[in-house]
Amino acid sequence: MQIINYKLPGDDCNIFLFGDVHTGSLMSHEEGFKQMIDMMHSPYDGLASKYNVGLDHGDQVEAIEVRDKRFCLETTKIASIDSQIQRAIDLRLPIQKKIVCLLKGNHEHALIRFTNITERISLGTGIRYGTYTVVINYTDQKGRLIFKHFATHGNGQIRSDADDPIRQLSNKRLSLKRKLKNKFGDVLLNSMGNTHQLLVCKPEPILYMTTQANTIKQNYTEPRKKHGYIEPNHKWYANTGSFLKMYENGVDGYAERAGYDPVELGFIVCKIRNRTISDLQKVPL
Repeated sequence: MQIINYKLPGDDCNIFLFGDVHTGSLMSHEEGFKQMIDMMHSPYDGLASKYNVGLDHGDQVEAIEVRDKRFCLETTKIASIDSQIQRAIDLRLPIQKKIVCLLKGNHEHALIRFTNITERISLGTGIRYGTYTVVINYTDQKGRLIFKHFATHGNGQIRSDADDPIRQLSNKRLSLKRKLKNKFGDVLLNSMGNTHQLLVCKPEPILYMTTQANTIKQNYTEPRKKHGYIEPNHKWYANTGSFLKMYENGVDGYAERAGYDPVELGFIVCKIRNRTISDLQKVPL
């Protein structure tokens, strides 16, 4: 893992949390990725483009070997790993100065015995390499800590067998929270990729009662503390979605053949206002 200190561009800013582009696959939604790049270079939610930064959560390329059972010529747009790496570099050059770091995904790590794909993309773009997992200390321009961010490519799956869509979404959010809540106790923001789910789990105020003199008052917990230990229910959690399509007319991909349900393509924007997180916003594509 890496520990990174990163100066945010202002007390108000937007952090684009994205990943799982899978360049090289015919199913990769490259136009959607370019749309996100345009958004990063444009005013967003009342802030000028200079206040937009981002973090790449891995699986920059498809990196599936011919011997892999998922490999299919029909869905391979770029066969050469070197060509996939170069295309990933070219796609990120327009936002190279806006990206905090690149994380390595499981697709890149599958070929680690041959080459470190994400490190090569890092060298080709000048974007910092964050390994598989990173803790980022976000600071202001004077170096004062604002809050900490734990980010990882992640592993496993997030799913629910519940029939009711409300319970299904709740179960997925709880699964995301369980995966991340105990990793580091002093981080306010936790994010992961890998599952291709576009999910947000926000702090939920909890009602508690107090007495004062002869009166009884109702109160709500608030995520006030940003330094030191932070109670897991006061943290923010994001699953950063993907740019890999489930279906493409005329071909069938490995996710389709595995019988997975469709997931939203897109990414998350973490909105920082007045030096703290005000919202995690899903951006479907």
